[in-house]
Amino acid sequence: MTGTSVDGVDIALVKYDQGNYHLEDFCCRPFPKDMRQSLLLLTQDTLVSMSEIARLHFDFARFVAHEVISFLGTREASLISFPGQTVYHSPENAFSFQLGSPGVVASLTGTTTVGDFRSQDIALGGEGAPLVPFVDALLWQAEKPRILLNIGGIANLTYLPAKNHLGEIVAFDTGPGNMLLDEVCEQFYQKSFDYDGKIASSGQVQNLLLEKFLSHPYLQTLPPKSTGREIFGKSYLRKIMDEFSHIKPEDFLATVCHFTVESIAQSIEKTIPTTQGEIIVSGGGAYNSYLIHCLKSRLEHWHFVTPSESSFTAESKEAFAFAILAHYTLKGEINHLPKTTGCPFPLVLGSIYQGRKKIGNKASIAS
Repeated sequence: MTGTSVDGVDIALVKYDQGNYHLEDFCCRPFPKDMRQSLLLLTQDTLVSMSEIARLHFDFARFVAHEVISFLGTREASLISFPGQTVYHSPENAFSFQLGSPGVVASLTGTTTVGDFRSQDIALGGEGAPLVPFVDALLWQAEKPRILLNIGGIANLTYLPAKNHLGEIVAFDTGPGNMLLDEVCEQFYQKSFDYDGKIASSGQVQNLLLEKFLSHPYLQTLPPKSTGREIFGKSYLRKIMDEFSHIKPEDFLATVCHFTVESIAQSIEKTIPTTQGEIIVSGGGAYNSYLIHCLKSRLEHWHFVTPSESSFTAESKEAFAFAILAHYTLKGEINHLPKTTGCPFPLVLGSIYQGRKKIGNKASIAS
């Protein structure tokens, strides 16, 4: 699994046994520097040759296959889930492109691989994202309302009404998560991220800058909706940095942090039909203590649950979820909540690339 942070491949080993899924192991393998730079270049809507795109499509899959084999060691996986790296997502124009050939992964690992999870949904008018809410509803609905908040490069949420209560599941991308924070750190400090939010916590929020960020049209759009680097990437940030070049770096970073907080909080206030419940946070943002402190202060009536108190780690949730989605694909069962993407009806998402290994009733799935 790779996300909008474009920092590496997350690999989860998930065991399926008698109807239950268990996370057996997890790791994150960073991208080589040149590969990450090439992937980021594709997200910036710049001119790139077709030969370079085709080369990356294969090289990226080879890299993933190698890392999966290395991660497994002597262990066996009977199924691989490989959604690819989204390099351009434009559902409003009815297309999205995920780099990385699942066929290459299946061939090099010898393991049946499921990929291309988004095309069918987008072809029928859906956003192609978010897809994880199907798993959220399957595994984590509880006696009280819950929000599963994932703060990756882009932040997204799934609202689950309490069991046996009327109400619909709501899920969408709220806006930037770590993406702008990381980019500001890179621009000002030549660091890949602000560890624990220490730099941001030393700055002062600049209200005019915050208002500029919050005026973005995406934040006013109602779900279903999804977004990515095409909207909130480097070019978007560069224009704002040029306009507000007089602001000190630590103040700029503090303001960007509060933009992430406000975009999440306002999304919850506008779309979620209750004002209290439980919020389970995942993604890299879960480890930014300043960001989480600000979220808790902003959403004081909600109870925040840390990754250690839930059934998954903050980093592993998305990879764990896509392993389950792939297993449903293999079984030919619906793995899709169409109302969360805007698709007219439920689908079995994903394409299957056959490997040499058989899958039994007790499967181990790498994602």
